[in-house]
Amino acid sequence: MSGDHLVVAVPLAVAAAACSAGANVLQSRAVRVDPPSGRVDLRILGRLATRRMWLAGLAVSVVGFGCQAVALGPLPGTRCEGTPSVIGRAWILGIIGR
Repeated sequence: MSGDHLVVAVPLAVAAAACSAGANVLQSRAVRVDPPSGRVDLRILGRLATRRMWLAGLAVSVVGFGCQAVALGPLPGTRCEGTPSVIGRAWILGIIGR
């Protein structure tokens, strides 16, 4: 790994962490609008998909994933413990799973 990559990778890793935190805050605030029912209700996913704050959190999470993938991309898998997380997220988003 060259020093040039670090100049890009470190700020991208920080941006990815900030996006992850911001996405969690946005989505948590969107969920708090509903009063707790004490039971599992899958219909809440449909309601959340119509809320701008929750969708914004999802978008920020995707941007953070992109930052993380670019920051960790050139590293060999054995030297980076974040690689399984990136691969897992890519699979979930259907990037690799197709």
